[in-house]
Amino acid sequence: MGALGEKYGYGDGGECLTVTDPNEAWFFEILGPGPLWTPDSGKPGAVWVAQRIPDDEVGVSANRSRIGEIDLDDTDHFMASSNVYSLGEEMGFYDPNGDKPFVFWEVYGPKTDFYNRRREWRVLSLAAPSLNLPMDQQRYPFTVKPDKKLSVQDLIAIKRDHYEGTELDLTKGLAAGPFGNPNRYPTPKDTKPEARNTLRWERAISMFRCSYSFVSQARSWLPDPIGGVLWFGEDSPQSTCYVPIYCQVTEVPESYSSGSRLVFDKDYAWWAFNFVSNWADLKYSYMIEDIKEVQEEIEGGFFAMQSAVEMAA
Repeated sequence: MGALGEKYGYGDGGECLTVTDPNEAWFFEILGPGPLWTPDSGKPGAVWVAQRIPDDEVGVSANRSRIGEIDLDDTDHFMASSNVYSLGEEMGFYDPNGDKPFVFWEVYGPKTDFYNRRREWRVLSLAAPSLNLPMDQQRYPFTVKPDKKLSVQDLIAIKRDHYEGTELDLTKGLAAGPFGNPNRYPTPKDTKPEARNTLRWERAISMFRCSYSFVSQARSWLPDPIGGVLWFGEDSPQSTCYVPIYCQVTEVPESYSSGSRLVFDKDYAWWAFNFVSNWADLKYSYMIEDIKEVQEEIEGGFFAMQSAVEMAA
């Protein structure tokens, strides 16, 4: 992945990809060179770094760089592009002769970012509440050891979170309206006073504008065709149902493989879940309870059947 980015160029500003197999999980962070780069420039078309998630620990990436100090001599835990140090030096972001170590997120990432930082805090706090991590901390540990082993159901619950039970709870307060709606929409650009356009709502983990989400299981003790399963949900996590898709399948139901988000059609999964999510905005605190009942029934059925299905396979 990194070599391809260096050779052909990475066209986006920056991204973190999670790369896993049954035995390892890595964060792969990559940034592009900008629109003026060409392959014949003689310079790499990307700068990237990767760090392995330690066994039995949990990491989170929420739209900002998470990888800090790196040790490229430790090839079991770190990898990086050929220009990871030199580009930072060339751009004036890093002084190799200074008294500060090279920290990837500090060299290439934003300095402050509450909008994304809150979700880092929330995921790590849900995984390890015993740490009592402060919600206004500038930087959080790369990973934490969870207080208990996390299940697929635990991870799905995290994906549906709106900071419930904290002082950031988006189902509370005036902005949530009379029915505890956690969704927050952008302020129109012509809103008065103009100062409103410099403010942002807290961003929840579960977002109304989410296209899809998933939890992937990669289990080394099972044959590959059934050891890998994707719990996949269309549209917003809070109102979707996660369905298991095994890596051995060659096709999925038409409701998941066809359709367009430009043409409304409830026969397609994305539109069905988007329709429910949209209507739930009308009276959220009541309607989300009905949605949860159906989620528990459908998802619970899938989980109850999982072992039998895998044994039969």
